[in-house]
Amino acid sequence: MPTTPASGVEPRSRSTRHQRAWYWYDWANSAYVTTTATVLMGPYLTTVANRAACPGQPASQSCTAHLSVLGLQVSPGSLYPYVTTVTTVLSALLLIVVGAVADRAPRPQRLLGWFAGVGALAASAMVLVQGTAWQLGVVLVMIASLCLGASMVVYDGILCRIAPPDDRDRVSSRGWALGYVGGGLLLAANFALLNLGPRVGIGTETAVRISLLSAGLWLGAVHRHTGGRSARPASPGARRGPPSRGGARARGGARGLRSAA
Repeated sequence: MPTTPASGVEPRSRSTRHQRAWYWYDWANSAYVTTTATVLMGPYLTTVANRAACPGQPASQSCTAHLSVLGLQVSPGSLYPYVTTVTTVLSALLLIVVGAVADRAPRPQRLLGWFAGVGALAASAMVLVQGTAWQLGVVLVMIASLCLGASMVVYDGILCRIAPPDDRDRVSSRGWALGYVGGGLLLAANFALLNLGPRVGIGTETAVRISLLSAGLWLGAVHRHTGGRSARPASPGARRGPPSRGGARARGGARGLRSAA
């Protein structure tokens, strides 16, 4: 016997234009999460920090010297985990405020655009991290991760405006799926560059920096293409969904924290 949704509104089987634009932002930001935050930036920043702490020492040897970070002595190998931890703590405080502002903003796509744009610039600027410039790397990682986390909170809040309650699971699932595809494709391309680069005269560090740049450009270009079309409500009832209680918003807060890490 067919069942009727609790709201009395049949879920959509086809996505609206605004929902499709919403999907593409997941495609865009997942490239940074996979290529930069998860795979490449940690080992690369450790290499740069080792070079600064132990100048002239071969990379194959373990560096026992420490870096001075705001007066604290930090080993090069611990630098990226420390940065990740501090950024996560800051995100836990920042994202609460961002979520409250975004839920009440008449045009949250402007917040999304601002956070995504600054994050894309910071992610792209990681191409400049080389030599012993670990300080630049730390600053850019924190800016990019905080902006990405904030943009994801706004992004997930927008879901309540573009889909009625009974359609949100479908829309959310498609966005996540497209994100996995986008992040995986760019990561595969960057792995190919890292493996094939030496054959055409591209060193490993140069290939890493190109890959970091590609993630930032990927984020900026796709978001620029989709613009702010994802923030207009699909129907009068869509906007009235309770953003602070729905499962999509609960998942959004946790996801934003994971992205900032």
